[in-house]
Amino acid sequence: MSDDDREAAKRMPTYYKCLTRDGKGPYSNFKWPLPKNGEVGAWVKTEGPLLMCENGIHVCTANQLSWWINEHIYTIEIRGQKKSDNSKLLVREARLVHRIETWDNRSARLFACDCAERVLPIFEKAYPDVVSVRAAIDTARLFANGKTTQKVMAAASAAARATTRAAACAATRAAASAAACAAACAAAWDAARPAARAAAWDAARDAEREWQTNRLMDVIRGDIHAETSK
Repeated sequence: MSDDDREAAKRMPTYYKCLTRDGKGPYSNFKWPLPKNGEVGAWVKTEGPLLMCENGIHVCTANQLSWWINEHIYTIEIRGQKKSDNSKLLVREARLVHRIETWDNRSARLFACDCAERVLPIFEKAYPDVVSVRAAIDTARLFANGKTTQKVMAAASAAARATTRAAACAATRAAASAAACAAACAAAWDAARPAARAAAWDAARDAEREWQTNRLMDVIRGDIHAETSK
């Protein structure tokens, strides 16, 4: 990329593309040409009418990023026709610019813990005697910082899953059908598991999404360096 291109890029809005570790779109399974040796990736172009979730290249803005986070996050350059909705942008052409190296396994886990902990009081108000979920979040933070093992973290997660499902089922059986119980169990697990995407969907109110976006941008900029992400 020439100096002129770099200066032009600085003046453009920043868009993002979230990919798996091997550079594939998590839904399309398309293998993207990755940036190499300091150069941007090759342009990818789609033909035909742009149709959301059907045809086109999906990218996102900073405000939409928490919906789509995956193992790797890239900044991406776009051109040509585009369409948008609340959660994504659909474009004709795009190319990856660079991978955001501050988003890694550790920062992803810590961000997930932050999101899960913010909605945890909702669960604890309903089930004050269940402590395994908070313990699982604390253990995940320790694992992210290299202070416990995968085995210990897996055990804590399993305990949280078992108790949240049991609590949800016990409360639901008294007043609902087996189908409603199953739905409640699934909802409880989705809300409690230490996963950033689940927390984002479960807490999709505007204020919470704004907090998540700001927190995620802090992580991406490398502004959170503390041993825990609190």
